[in-house]
Amino acid sequence: MKYKFVILLTCFFIFSGLEAQNHWIQLNFPDTLHIACITTNNFGDIFVGVGSNNGQGGLLRSTNEGLTWELVYDDGTHSILSIDIDDDGQIFAGSSNGLQPMVMSTDNGDSWERIETPIGYVGNVTLIESHNNELYISMWGAVASLFRSNDYGNTWDTLYRCHSVSEYITSLKFDYLDNIIFSVMGFQQNTGGVYKSTDGGVTWELMGLYNHQVSGMDINVNSEIFTCDWWLISGDNCGINAWYMDSTEFSLILSGSNFNNLKINSEGDIFTCGPFGVIYSEDNGYSFEYFDTIAQMPIDQIHISSNDYVYIGHESYLAKSALTTSTDQIYSLVKKDNFIDIYPNPASNSITIKNLKNDKVANVIIYNPKG
Repeated sequence: MKYKFVILLTCFFIFSGLEAQNHWIQLNFPDTLHIACITTNNFGDIFVGVGSNNGQGGLLRSTNEGLTWELVYDDGTHSILSIDIDDDGQIFAGSSNGLQPMVMSTDNGDSWERIETPIGYVGNVTLIESHNNELYISMWGAVASLFRSNDYGNTWDTLYRCHSVSEYITSLKFDYLDNIIFSVMGFQQNTGGVYKSTDGGVTWELMGLYNHQVSGMDINVNSEIFTCDWWLISGDNCGINAWYMDSTEFSLILSGSNFNNLKINSEGDIFTCGPFGVIYSEDNGYSFEYFDTIAQMPIDQIHISSNDYVYIGHESYLAKSALTTSTDQIYSLVKKDNFIDIYPNPASNSITIKNLKNDKVANVIIYNPKG
């Protein structure tokens, strides 16, 4: 049996006492608020949707790298679940059954106006995606549905209705042919998966991952699709899956569970988060490792800015990557003398560990893929 020695959710080393370089800068976010979603504009302003069952709901903005925050939209006790900023800088925000389910701002959050949601539909606005001057939203009430508007909510087209009340749409993206692709989370048999429309939403086909609780999805510049699973209703192993160029189906590239979301930066590097922190791949999903060896904590939210900084959030914890991920600087941190090299990888009989300093390491523990 071969063992793959990389920093993974399912197979990893623990080096007690090993010094490590922190890739994250924790931002000064209010510790009484619960983070529900994160986004940034092209100028580096940070917008965070907050709210919980017992807490304040609204949208906070920071224009100084997270040093100070202001509440630019107050939704009372209802959470802001989704945010998106279009190419013109217009901000769209959706709430969980708030008095105004959806609002927009044309002045960077200084003022807001209501957007009418589709008539006859109530529920949480769980997803907002702006694309080519069109607005796509998903609402999860009785049955989650996908809608499109080209006039900022004056009229809506219904593109898709989920099959079960237990389903909701988690991500929506467009490939280089402008085909629409979305992922679905489900909680019952015969739910979940990834769907695609090649005719603007008139018809849909199931691409795969049926009965997978697909919690996140993104597409790289080659229109290759990467997804992550929270769990599996039935069928094959869950984890991170890829639809590569010329593929005819999804392939499992990393086994695991409890992934919360997945994002890809401008250089095609893949980042995903879960209960053990953030892992990433810079070789198109052929190998993964922890983004930071000391920040292995639960991460619920992940966002990559236009200049490829990574933002992560969990409850009231908010952090930003110390360096942009669009250069080799951030990855070169792991090559410093206080980090170790392990090879070959994968291995079956023996491995070599370099840069292991006796005064820094108390013990080494090796786990195989079965724990």
